[in-house]
Amino acid sequence: MSVLQKRTVVIWCAVMLLFVAGNGFAQETLLPKDLIIEMDFQPGNGLSVGLVQMVEGRVVIMHADMLRGYLAKKDLPLFQGDVVVTDKDGRARLAMNDGSILSMARDTRMTINQSVYHQKKKRRSSFFKLLGKARFWIKKLVDIRQSDVKIKTQTAVVGVRGSDFVIEGTPATTVVTAFDLEGSQLELMSVAEPDAKPTIVYSNQRSQVRQGAPPTKPVFVPSAEREQMKKDFIPIPGPGEPMTPPDLGKPGAPMKPVYFSYDDLIIDLESIIEEPEPLFKDLEFTQFIKQMEIIEQEDEFIDTKTEEIEETITQIQELPSFPETPF
Repeated sequence: MSVLQKRTVVIWCAVMLLFVAGNGFAQETLLPKDLIIEMDFQPGNGLSVGLVQMVEGRVVIMHADMLRGYLAKKDLPLFQGDVVVTDKDGRARLAMNDGSILSMARDTRMTINQSVYHQKKKRRSSFFKLLGKARFWIKKLVDIRQSDVKIKTQTAVVGVRGSDFVIEGTPATTVVTAFDLEGSQLELMSVAEPDAKPTIVYSNQRSQVRQGAPPTKPVFVPSAEREQMKKDFIPIPGPGEPMTPPDLGKPGAPMKPVYFSYDDLIIDLESIIEEPEPLFKDLEFTQFIKQMEIIEQEDEFIDTKTEEIEETITQIQELPSFPETPF
């Protein structure tokens, strides 16, 4: 074997090792080690913020404490702080209480950090954290005073008003693709440059954010490619199909779907013509990044304490039994 051939073999082996290691990293970080899967679902804390609409394959739901996992089933309620994980053969479609739909592809982890919708107060505030691939159909709310919806990956933050789009997030790169919903507008920012002006991604465009870099210039995505991308997800429901639960006031209460007419999906043209206020302001975005960092630190603290408790329990179980007391 020549020197060139040996080098080729070494390079090929190195590439394969990196590929395997990368896949192993993705699998290990989606679910906590030694997670206990419970058969009987227990509701999380507080009020429900949505429900599971459809499930394919293996999908696991964990509440904020991350101590137990539950196999996702149709109509199970979702709570603030929940983490939803799809396996290599799993997909899920979630309905939030504001009428928005989240469709998760395989090998994906979604955290519902915050989901607040006050119909009477006309206010919506939602924060999600994503590792993997998901399609977001964020309902455009008419006559609302405040709408704040953001999705964070490890390299970027996406601000949304009312759009249909896909986010693919890995530890190193985030790719955002907006579909052809009329009036779609996304504001994309790099977590490494919180003071920079956001990049606007319109319908049928794509941009990406690499680690430590700003968003790339948006480029047009052909229709055939967009339609191919949609096949990775459980389809978003069309007119007349159930979209979201009506009342999530009681924790763990049974919920029935609400049926929306086609008119509910029509975008208000006047709101499109008007110049919207920016989704990101310098102070607001900086506070958001700090808030997410605090949440991540709390998650790490919970994980550490959980491991310490499990280790203590294991040590107790391994202690030898004491001899009986003599008479």
